[in-house]
Amino acid sequence: MKSHPKRSQNTSNISPVRKRIFTLVLLSTPILFFLVLEIILRSVSYGPDLSLFTTENIGGKTYHIMNPIVKARYFHRVDFSPNTSMDYFQVPKPPNTFRIFCLGGSTTVGFPYGYIGSFSSFMRDRLQAIFQNKQIEIINLGLTATNSFTVLDMAREVVDYDPDLIVVYDGHNEFYGALGAASHESVGATRWMTNLYLSLIHFRTFLFLRDGIEVVMTMFQTAGDENQEEGTMMERLARGQYVQYRSGEYNRALEVFEDNLADVKKICLKHGIPLLLGSQVSNERNLKPFVSQNDARLTPTERLHFNEVLNSGLVGWMEGEIESARRDFTEAIEIDSMNAEAFYWMARCLDSLGEVSEARELYRKARDLDMLRFRASTDFNSALATVSDGKSVIFVDMEKFLAGYSPDSLIGNTLILEHLHPNLRGYFLLGKAFVQAMREHDIIAPAESWEKADTLGDDWFWDHKSITELDERAAERRIEILTDNWPFTDTPKKPRRHASDEFLEQVVDQLLAGKATWEQAHVSAAQYYESRNELEKSEKEYFAIMRQIPKNISAYLILSQLYLRKGKNDAAREVLLASLDVERTAYANKALGAIAVDAGKPQDALTYLNDAYMLSSTDKERYENAYLLALAYHRLNRNQEAIAQLENVLRLQPTFAPARELLHRLTSPK
Repeated sequence: MKSHPKRSQNTSNISPVRKRIFTLVLLSTPILFFLVLEIILRSVSYGPDLSLFTTENIGGKTYHIMNPIVKARYFHRVDFSPNTSMDYFQVPKPPNTFRIFCLGGSTTVGFPYGYIGSFSSFMRDRLQAIFQNKQIEIINLGLTATNSFTVLDMAREVVDYDPDLIVVYDGHNEFYGALGAASHESVGATRWMTNLYLSLIHFRTFLFLRDGIEVVMTMFQTAGDENQEEGTMMERLARGQYVQYRSGEYNRALEVFEDNLADVKKICLKHGIPLLLGSQVSNERNLKPFVSQNDARLTPTERLHFNEVLNSGLVGWMEGEIESARRDFTEAIEIDSMNAEAFYWMARCLDSLGEVSEARELYRKARDLDMLRFRASTDFNSALATVSDGKSVIFVDMEKFLAGYSPDSLIGNTLILEHLHPNLRGYFLLGKAFVQAMREHDIIAPAESWEKADTLGDDWFWDHKSITELDERAAERRIEILTDNWPFTDTPKKPRRHASDEFLEQVVDQLLAGKATWEQAHVSAAQYYESRNELEKSEKEYFAIMRQIPKNISAYLILSQLYLRKGKNDAAREVLLASLDVERTAYANKALGAIAVDAGKPQDALTYLNDAYMLSSTDKERYENAYLLALAYHRLNRNQEAIAQLENVLRLQPTFAPARELLHRLTSPK
């Protein structure tokens, strides 16, 4: 019993220094533990590489390219493997280069066409044609089913890669995109929690703990608790998640969007980078609301009366009694001002009566009241406009711009494929609008430079687009798959097949099933066309690869071979010269040398053929290139040098008849 006071006395006699050391050790132990754990996990490469970019060596140069695994920052619960762009760029940025990063969701990606049909590709076509004395780089970082959290997350990083401009087209996915307020792929209802998650995701310890917790939760999972893995991506992210207009959840999502935009703006202003923000375009005219519900405050009697009046209006509409239908829909709206369907049919009446301005207002009201929030509402477009300062942060009113190219200035099926993705003409116009905004704000060059250089019309750019029939067929099939499922229908249908060309349909099947890459699909199509002697179509497939993956040397070389077989030497020469900017190859130099010899320009051929010989990797390449060098020297009357090359050829291949014949001619007495 006497030991207790003694122990107390011993404890009280601990010096302050020892207490501080003890406290420090106590606090640092868990930190040290996690630090050691982080080092161990990194040493064994635990977890995916979540870097925004990876690097590749092409032609002795190091290029950066978007990392496909970056999607794991945003998708964890829902199994999804979105495509990423093949836009390469160098660090540091080469001189005389203007670099643009494009951020956003599936529309930025160019769905359903892919990156080759995106607004960024049409922007690139215009800008490269206008500013031929500059290197225009456009790096598309669009990622399907993501929202402003992804835009902000990427913006924080891309500023370190020397951008001259950032373009954002985003806003449709604020509710259901990854990390969205009503998404099945969400980490919490608050913005700070999502931002914390995006910070912690880069630590392997966090990934290890997250994976461990998920394993434990799976062990206790009961039947029916599994994530929904069937259906389209839209369905897996959003089904059952309905959000009422101006509800608490709606307002929180809008506030998050505004805060994310504000942070993107701060980042761009801090680094002196201009920012273009495009408003969100959707199908107003030809798509009724997905989910329309009555105001919860209605009494049963009011709800019954509303349904009677609405149905009466629909009957009048179908029978062509537009004025009668208009009166019924007006009464329905007076009863329930929160029902999206009533506003949509009222807009249809006004549209048919030629009251276009009033119809537009009600079409947008119907869109805003839609409980299934796949289309950005007016509030979100207003947020994009509000963040603009008109100088460095520029709002591009895409709704107004595309309305100018739509019948009656009402955006519908003429430019939009389903609910919000543009058709090819729509993407073309988005690209034009962004370029026009650059011109109006003296981005890239002052006004007088734009005036002198921007001389090509829309028809020229449209005729020279690089998208092919294969891309359009794949796009058509993707839209069929999308619209044959929820929320467009509750009875899913099998995609239709087109019997016009079975081989191309098989290529599309392979592409959509992930059994062939975009590049492989286009090579298959090109080879197919060539086998049918449809050389122009084959040429277009290779040209598309060159435009979409400009660092892919094989497309240049194959296309040049195609041109040479067609006798189009000038076209072949242009492609071969472009290939040398990507990578110096023996084949390109040999072909350029041969073209020069055939054109009676042996002096020009010497440089190419010497390079071809130096780059040769086999004896066959060496003696063929040495023979062409001998021809060039002979054409220049430098016969001693020609003889030396021919002797070199015969040392490598004594039976090479053309060399023996030419050597005999040059050395025989005259």
